Order: sequence, then C-alpha cells, then structure tokens
Amino acid sequence: MMQTAYDTKSYHLLQQIWDALIYVHKKPEADRYEKYLEDRTTQRNLAASYQALNTFNISSMHNGLTEGNNKIATIDIPIMIAWGEND
Repeated sequence: MMQTAYDTKSYHLLQQIWDALIYVHKKPEADRYEKYLEDRTTQRNLAASYQALNTFNISSMHNGLTEGNNKIATIDIPIMIAWGEND
C-alpha cells in the first residue's frame, strides 16, 4: 500500500498516513508539507529503506523487530544518539 501511494503520488493518502503516524502533535506549514510530499515521492528505494530501518540494530537490545547485535560497544569515538518521543 505504501509503495503504491508513493508510486502514484497519492499525496492525500500519504498526508493522512503521515498525520496519523509522524506529525501527530505538530504538522508542517501547508507549503512546506506540499514540498515534503513532492520530495518523498521521488524516492526510488523505499522498500529497501524500510527493510534497512527494520533490520539495522547495533544496540544490545531487541528493538521490537530485530535482536540487537551489540556492535555499538565496539565504537570508540564520541557518538550522539537522538530520539524523539513526539514529532
């Protein structure tokens, strides 16, 4: 469904999905939102990107989809981890 929405540039459907899952608390301004939608539909490797996001886990914990491999413990340079609870 997602790939079809991107392939057919179904901006209305994509906006509904993003409003429900991503922009829950604060939505971009209309002009900016339109540009985001236009840009997102140019992505050619959506399925591969989603697969990478689902399987990449270098933590020591299960992320709900993939068991962590704890490779984060081998990084010996400063790193920054960013996480947001909301938008």
